[in-house]
Amino acid sequence: MLLEVKTHVYNIPERLKEIDPNLRVFFNTDTQQYEVWGRDLYGEYELGSFSYLDQRVIRDIRYGYWLANNTGRPWKEFLRQLRRRKDAADEEEVKYWRDLDYALQDDFRWFGRTLYPGWSR
Repeated sequence: MLLEVKTHVYNIPERLKEIDPNLRVFFNTDTQQYEVWGRDLYGEYELGSFSYLDQRVIRDIRYGYWLANNTGRPWKEFLRQLRRRKDAADEEEVKYWRDLDYALQDDFRWFGRTLYPGWSR
């Protein structure tokens, strides 16, 4: 379900309208991500989804619009960068859970055992 974000602490929806008056920000409750949507003659389209809503969104959307105005491949590089950033965040999360699992296995391996030879309770 998409919920429109009309106000925000950092005024992100208003600042996006300075770039393009047709831009709108939604919060997707299924993915727990913010989505920026635009509108043109063909209808509405999603520019990108973000796990955060701050200055980085403004920077990325401005960069995408700059690419659209100055190159022949408007959103390919922008979407590639977003995908790369999302993949890096996913890898960090997987590494965190893997390290936590390893630490817990290591803790439980010694649980209830005597750690010093010759010493008992």
